[in-house]
Amino acid sequence: MTFFNYFVRLVFLILWMIFFLNFFKPFSSHWSSTITFAGLLLSILHLSEFIVVQSSPKLIRRAGIVDVISVLLFGSNYWLPMLEKQAANQSASHALEGEDPKCDSK
Repeated sequence: MTFFNYFVRLVFLILWMIFFLNFFKPFSSHWSSTITFAGLLLSILHLSEFIVVQSSPKLIRRAGIVDVISVLLFGSNYWLPMLEKQAANQSASHALEGEDPKCDSK
């Protein structure tokens, strides 16, 4: 993973810690509602990402509890590197077989 991916994951972890901390020790009224709304919106967005990725015709891998939690925490920052790795592996296997996936058959 690149430095940017680690940085984004760190930002998400900090955001989720603030979101859960807000439940136990609420911030002032404006910040509390803003953080709660942002956390719920991010949860819905990441859950929808998980549903879309798992319902796609090409699965990355079978979803376990770790995958569900990781997508809820990190969103596309978790599954996008997997898709890129899978695409690289497929193009490498096509190259070994002598096929060129970028060329259309005539």
